[in-house]
Amino acid sequence: AYQEAMMRMAIRRHLEVEEQNFNREDKIKTLALFFIDDISAYRNENGALRRSFEKILKAEINKKIEGLKEKQEYIEEIARLSKLEWAEYNTEEELNKKIDETIKKIKNNLDNRNYCKLILLDNNNLVGFISIFPTDGDEYQELTPWYATMYVKKEYRGKGYSKILNDAILKEAKQRGFKKIYLKSELKNYYEKFGAKYMSDLKNGEKLYYIDL
Repeated sequence: AYQEAMMRMAIRRHLEVEEQNFNREDKIKTLALFFIDDISAYRNENGALRRSFEKILKAEINKKIEGLKEKQEYIEEIARLSKLEWAEYNTEEELNKKIDETIKKIKNNLDNRNYCKLILLDNNNLVGFISIFPTDGDEYQELTPWYATMYVKKEYRGKGYSKILNDAILKEAKQRGFKKIYLKSELKNYYEKFGAKYMSDLKNGEKLYYIDL
């Protein structure tokens, strides 16, 4: 509900800022203020607000971003999800072949500066993933790197996890020294909320964007 969505957003933001402040040279203790309109619902041991707050807090603490290079046990699952979502195939055999090719491609690129795949975990269960690719498609191959393959499992959608993945990959790209990252999509008015700016139309009907880092 709306109340839970607001608590989740506030808790998530608090944890983000707390991590940033912890990593500073001059460390700062992060404090957050929550305005509660029903004190008893939070103070009572079985209060509905208290139970909701603790449930959301524990769930958010258990979620974390990891680099696939350090978590290679998830490569096969990611390759399968990627092909099921974006590949064209006619038979199970054809699908499995594409999955095997993707597994090899991922492993061969893990040390490439222009390649990265980040995963979001919930108690070691895969929530979603996102990537940086050296190139993406036949057009504009002179541009690099590319923001690609944002994916959140269906059971986790609608809870803000795409923003977590987006923020993580942009932070990673910036840490690698990139000033700009490119992406293509057929979605309308979606990536703009992450800071994407329109560049041009592509021959396949998608639109080309860039994000300043």
